[in-house]
Amino acid sequence: MEVQNSEFSEKIRTLVVDDDDSCLLINATLLKQSKFEVTIVKSVKDALSVLRSSGLSKHLLRSSLL
Repeated sequence: MEVQNSEFSEKIRTLVVDDDDSCLLINATLLKQSKFEVTIVKSVKDALSVLRSSGLSKHLLRSSLL
Protein backbone atom coordinates (compact mmCIF):
# COMPACT_ATOMS: atom_id res chain seq x y z
CA MET A 1 0.00 0.00 0.00
CA GLU A 2 1.47 3.32 -1.02
CA VAL A 3 0.39 6.45 0.78
CA GLN A 4 0.33 9.57 -1.35
CA ASN A 5 1.34 12.85 0.18
CA SER A 6 1.24 14.85 -3.03
CA GLU A 7 -1.04 17.51 -1.54
CA PHE A 8 1.84 18.71 0.63
CA SER A 9 4.31 21.20 -0.81
CA GLU A 10 7.18 19.85 1.28
CA LYS A 11 8.18 16.36 2.30
CA ILE A 12 6.66 15.13 5.52
CA ARG A 13 9.48 14.78 8.04
CA THR A 14 9.25 11.59 10.08
CA LEU A 15 11.19 10.17 12.98
CA VAL A 16 11.14 6.38 13.37
CA VAL A 17 12.23 5.04 16.76
CA ASP A 18 12.75 1.34 17.32
CA ASP A 19 15.43 -0.80 18.92
CA ASP A 20 14.84 -3.57 16.37
CA ASP A 21 16.92 -3.15 13.19
CA SER A 22 14.40 -5.07 11.06
CA CYS A 23 11.50 -2.88 12.16
CA LEU A 24 13.55 0.26 11.52
CA LEU A 25 14.41 -0.91 8.02
CA ILE A 26 10.86 -1.95 7.13
CA ASN A 27 9.28 1.26 8.42
CA ALA A 28 11.92 3.51 6.87
CA THR A 29 11.65 1.75 3.51
CA LEU A 30 7.85 2.03 3.41
CA LEU A 31 7.91 5.69 4.36
CA LYS A 32 10.68 6.54 1.87
CA GLN A 33 8.76 4.77 -0.92
CA SER A 34 5.88 7.13 -0.13
CA LYS A 35 8.21 10.14 -0.44
CA PHE A 36 8.53 10.88 3.28
CA GLU A 37 11.77 12.32 4.66
CA VAL A 38 12.87 9.71 7.22
CA THR A 39 15.20 9.89 10.21
CA ILE A 40 15.75 6.67 12.15
CA VAL A 41 17.08 6.17 15.68
CA LYS A 42 17.29 3.19 18.02
CA SER A 43 16.51 4.77 21.39
CA VAL A 44 14.34 7.33 23.12
CA LYS A 45 17.48 9.18 24.19
CA ASP A 46 18.57 9.50 20.55
CA ALA A 47 15.06 10.49 19.49
CA LEU A 48 14.98 13.32 22.02
CA SER A 49 18.38 14.48 20.85
CA VAL A 50 17.22 14.54 17.22
CA LEU A 51 14.02 16.38 18.13
CA ARG A 52 15.89 18.97 20.17
CA SER A 53 18.53 19.54 17.50
CA SER A 54 15.88 19.88 14.79
CA GLY A 55 13.84 22.37 16.80
CA LEU A 56 11.06 19.78 17.17
CA SER A 57 10.38 20.12 13.46
CA LYS A 58 9.17 16.62 12.67
CA HIS A 59 5.67 16.09 11.32
CA LEU A 60 5.30 12.46 12.33
CA LEU A 61 6.80 10.21 14.98
CA ARG A 62 6.71 6.42 14.56
CA SER A 63 7.80 4.42 17.58
CA SER A 64 7.82 0.85 18.78
CA LEU A 65 5.03 0.17 21.27
CA LEU A 66 7.07 -2.25 23.35
